[in-house]
Amino acid sequence: MSNAPRLKDSRQFNLGTWWGGLRVTGDRSVLLGLAMVLVANGVLAALFLRTYLLDALAAVLLTTALHWVNDTLHQYGHALAARAVGKPMSGLHYFLMLSRGIYPQDEGEVTPQQHIQRALGGPAMSLGVAAVWGVLAWLVQPSPLLAYTFTYAALSSLVVFTLLALAPFPTIDGGSIRYWWRKLREAKP
Repeated sequence: MSNAPRLKDSRQFNLGTWWGGLRVTGDRSVLLGLAMVLVANGVLAALFLRTYLLDALAAVLLTTALHWVNDTLHQYGHALAARAVGKPMSGLHYFLMLSRGIYPQDEGEVTPQQHIQRALGGPAMSLGVAAVWGVLAWLVQPSPLLAYTFTYAALSSLVVFTLLALAPFPTIDGGSIRYWWRKLREAKP
């Protein structure tokens, strides 16, 4: 019998332990998310990539994989920031086409500054990742397939995982930053 913790829901699956102790899980909605990302990337490839069918298929598969790489690196940014402020993440959960960081329920008091720094970790990482993908896209310009793939990855990381993540909606990074910034301002005389 395994010593691994049991999942609360049979629709969830365990992806192991990553990055020095983060328990990574997902749920079945990831299959729907995967299909959605594949279809969206297929439409984008059809619109922007003028090439052979097999090259287009390769681009769809590569860009879909890079979507999940961008998402995972975004969460790694949160994990690094959380560890740096002394309030580390305990897990990572994939759902639909995204993921979310899991923090211990018994982590004690987390200051507004710590919340803000943890929330900024993901977009900061994604901005750096977008720059790396952008440089790679520029370097591989002679190859339309690779240039398209890395351009997609750069734009995905910049637009989805940096700019949209910073939008002030309650369930994403920008909403958390906004909420805790207000709490911080209210606490100051």
